[in-house]
Amino acid sequence: MDYIIRKLKQEEGKVLDTFLYEAIFIPEGVEAPPKDIIDQPELQVYVEDFGNRTGDICFVAEVDESVVGAVWVRMMDDYGHVDNETPSLAISLLKEYRNRGIGSELMKTMLSELKACGYKQVSLSVQKQNYAVKMYQKLGFQIMDENEAEYIMVSQVLKKMHILVVYCHPSKNSFTHAVKESFVKGLEDAGYSYEISDLYEENFCPVMSEDEYVREGFYQMDRPVKEDVLREQEKINRADIIVFIYPDFWTSSPAMLEGWFQRVWTYGFAYGNEQAMKTLEKAMFLVTMGGSLKDEIRREQLEAMKTVMVGDRIRDRAKKCEVYVFDEMTRGYGNDENREKRAILFSNRAYDLAKNIESTLATRTPEAKADGI
Repeated sequence: MDYIIRKLKQEEGKVLDTFLYEAIFIPEGVEAPPKDIIDQPELQVYVEDFGNRTGDICFVAEVDESVVGAVWVRMMDDYGHVDNETPSLAISLLKEYRNRGIGSELMKTMLSELKACGYKQVSLSVQKQNYAVKMYQKLGFQIMDENEAEYIMVSQVLKKMHILVVYCHPSKNSFTHAVKESFVKGLEDAGYSYEISDLYEENFCPVMSEDEYVREGFYQMDRPVKEDVLREQEKINRADIIVFIYPDFWTSSPAMLEGWFQRVWTYGFAYGNEQAMKTLEKAMFLVTMGGSLKDEIRREQLEAMKTVMVGDRIRDRAKKCEVYVFDEMTRGYGNDENREKRAILFSNRAYDLAKNIESTLATRTPEAKADGI
């Protein structure tokens, strides 16, 4: 469906009456309230004299020159009020335009605008039964408070991004380990918060059990997810950027990481009609390779790896994806002197990538990079 997202025009202020009513959550089987319910003072606070107060911001979605959805914020003492520095957000779409991705795009547009305006955070209230709770969580909102019926959720607009590093190598006596250490040092020096899933150190089990196969193969959401998998999924949803650091083993990653994807990318989390996994700002791959990308066969192998890792496993689960390959790192074969030089070069490169990890978020996803060639 073709649609555009634009700012609300001054003369369109009354259109918010429609979307205020549409924002009222009506549980299944419950009769809808009369339209004049929005005249109640506790609801009028959302729209009264909108556009004439400092901090009023609204974006609308338009299809065929008709407004079909709106997201707006203002400083107000509403159900989702947190403090006098935090705007409250409301969003709704006409019923026939829901579940088409329009709401998510409206939210992303608003969050970008709030960041540009210098707001630290934004809040909202939502009924616990409302399906939109999952959308808000995917967009980075977290539950700050709750009562019997509602959540108050907050998104930290200006916070530095939180990084999850998934590291997979069986030995600390390796160049891959040095890359990981340099990368983490870059994150620390730039002031980023981070977590590391060191799959070998944590003795992560890469083997899918029969119970797990039945859950995935027969799409049985009622079967429980293993605790170690839930921990990894929680790390992912705490993160804004995920970084994979591993060696190229036979045109693939180590078996431990292969099993990590097979077990962690569960039905209902990474795929299915309802996905609990948030959309990450970026996925990054730092891959060490013994061979040289000067060789055509290695370049072909890299394309095969990208098809699997980027095209299948990440796909639309991150807004951007970057692949960096640190090649010609084999021991022996007359490569020792070259290896030492490149180890320094690539370690510095890993440090710089971490320190500037947000710098490419506004640009299109690049092709895989072979640094130092």
